[in-house]
Amino acid sequence: MERLLEGAYAPEMGLRIRLALSRVRDEGLLVCVVGVYIAVLCSRLASQIGQDSWLVLVAGRDIVAHGLPSHDHLTYWTAGTQWVDQQWLAQLFFYGLAAAGGAKLALFAHAALITATFVLALGLARAQGASPRATAWIAVLSVIPIVSGSWQMRAQTIALFFFVLLLWLLVTDARRPSRRIYLVLPLIVLWANVHGSVVIGAAFVGIYALTSRVGGWRRAIGLVIGAGAGVLVTPYGPAMLAYYKSTLLNPALMNFVTEWQPTTLRPLTAPVYVLALGGIWLLASRGSRVPRFQKVAFLVAAVLALLAVRNLAFLGLTALVALPAALDDVLPRRAYSPRRLDAFVAGTAVALIVLSAPLAWRSVSVGIDHRYPPEAAAAVARATAADPQARVLSDVKFADWLLWERPDLAGRVAYDARFELMSYRQVRSAYYWTNQVTADWKAAARDARVIVLDRDATDLNEKPLLAERGARRLYRDGEISVLERPARPGRP
Repeated sequence: MERLLEGAYAPEMGLRIRLALSRVRDEGLLVCVVGVYIAVLCSRLASQIGQDSWLVLVAGRDIVAHGLPSHDHLTYWTAGTQWVDQQWLAQLFFYGLAAAGGAKLALFAHAALITATFVLALGLARAQGASPRATAWIAVLSVIPIVSGSWQMRAQTIALFFFVLLLWLLVTDARRPSRRIYLVLPLIVLWANVHGSVVIGAAFVGIYALTSRVGGWRRAIGLVIGAGAGVLVTPYGPAMLAYYKSTLLNPALMNFVTEWQPTTLRPLTAPVYVLALGGIWLLASRGSRVPRFQKVAFLVAAVLALLAVRNLAFLGLTALVALPAALDDVLPRRAYSPRRLDAFVAGTAVALIVLSAPLAWRSVSVGIDHRYPPEAAAAVARATAADPQARVLSDVKFADWLLWERPDLAGRVAYDARFELMSYRQVRSAYYWTNQVTADWKAAARDARVIVLDRDATDLNEKPLLAERGARRLYRDGEISVLERPARPGRP
């Protein structure tokens, strides 16, 4: 019987394999783009764990231990401040992975998710009839903004995947309207419990409803109201309104936190300006094949990306969906590409992918320990154990990492990556500390006995701190410096 089944299914299985290989060969150029993307991603994977990554893990562990937070207890600058932890679902996701397989497993899940996001956007462009060549050109130009906004493990990793899913639902509905469009509403609700960028998703649903002219005004109003209400459907309920105000309209973030500041023109961001301005020209002059929704969505994404660095990835992903079809009308027609060449390019890219992932798996732990050396955490632990009242001022890069490595430091670290919980004065004080602004730049460390410096950002702070009487260095390498100051009146 088994042999009969094998005989019946073997030809069908072989046909499926041949069809899959033929599809990979036909998409050779895009497979090459994806292969290079994954290879570079894997080679730099250890550097993709940062302060927001450690915050996600710390907060996820805290939720498991104590339930959803309502007030902060992790840092002493913001102790007792109301904490609306909108990202709780993403934190549980990444913490669950870290609990099962360490930070390495969480980091690889992040890499898989942002790769899936990139591939899904490419697939959506092709599904609309764009050629592999035009899609590849836009992909190359979009990589800088996509990488800028997605290559750190954090809650936004999941949000970007949701963003492309949302675009897929909206774009396919414009071509073939169906009740499936209402799936955007539960997607918005899920996204609202993952990351604050859900407001961009809700805005895109509104743009689609008002520009597509599909299904009549009742359908449009239902989508607008549903998406708008969906951003508030979290365990925190109406408190989400204050949360959005404290983040989206926070002058301290806009003035002192780079990610919230406008994207200025410099060599590294030049591709962003080329993509934004070139895309607007392309859609205006050759965008007859591009639906009105995608044109407006791209314009909105371009404005958002220029207004704040943190929005760059949304521009890159929107460009991947909206621009390739228009670019096809600009590119000259190309002679037929040899099938053997396409097969060679695709095969090389697949081999690159197959080799990159195992190498990254073997090396990523070493890379994490290099950037976040356990010896530095041990030095902080010894100093704080010797004086249970000692407080720690850490640069933001290491604050949540210390809380992850040493849970007993909760409430003894000055501040961490949750800038939205801090007052304007506190954010400014942290900025002054980092950049040695004003003669009173050391005020941030006034209550701290243990100082943890990021040598990339505050290396110049070490010398004046060590000049203080009784101060000494506990640990130092190329990434981090740990200092201890003597106890004195007014300092715990």
